[in-house]
Amino acid sequence: TTDGLSRANVLFELAKVYSGMNVDSTRLFIDEALAICRKLNNDTTYILITAGIQDYLSRVGEKDLARKYLISARNLESPEGMDPKFQNLVNVGL
Repeated sequence: TTDGLSRANVLFELAKVYSGMNVDSTRLFIDEALAICRKLNNDTTYILITAGIQDYLSRVGEKDLARKYLISARNLESPEGMDPKFQNLVNVGL
């Protein structure tokens, strides 16, 4: 079994695969991956996941959902999450 960040990364990869087939499954996978990141206080992975899924969701017409995830990442206030490198990923997606 996988746990922690490896589980979040597996869920992110599953979300990318399912994005073209089933948006509901994609949303469940992303929500669970982001919940793991929040539980572990890992804002950088949270940002990488939200920025990474944005393109996949936009391709299938789910721009509002992608925007919701990016805004949640933009609102993170940890020092790691405020790093310009990571904030730039969010701002480019928005």
